[in-house]
Amino acid sequence: MPAQPDEEWPARPTPTQGSTTTTMRIDHIQLLMPEGGEGRARSFFRDLLGMMEEPVPEKLRPRAACWFRDGPCSIHVGIEDDFQPQPRAHPALSVPDLGALADRLAAADHDVVWDDRIPGVRRFHTFDPFGNRIEFVDETDALSRPYE
Repeated sequence: MPAQPDEEWPARPTPTQGSTTTTMRIDHIQLLMPEGGEGRARSFFRDLLGMMEEPVPEKLRPRAACWFRDGPCSIHVGIEDDFQPQPRAHPALSVPDLGALADRLAAADHDVVWDDRIPGVRRFHTFDPFGNRIEFVDETDALSRPYE
């Protein structure tokens, strides 16, 4: 039976026989927006969240509209013709000062919805300018710490 959130974390899993991979990590997250949303994406990810914008490779333009990075966290925002916001499926980003980020988002008129359903984990979610849900987790809490 898998460990529950309030139980001890399991031991680090061992790779499958014959596998050379010992650690997997997410390279980037793809979020979608409607055409013409680049300015709003920059205002949110670059200006509000403080991420750096990276150049998009020429061959991926114009569908891959904006790429943003903060340390190992990389978010690619692409254009979708029949765009539908994702109010449930979401990335969860680990941040060092959860309270300050919540204050910045609220001051910019973004909803900040705190969620205490996982004991010991401080987290909230908000929505990007296109209605996609994004969760933020305090970096010191259980879900964001690596296996020991």
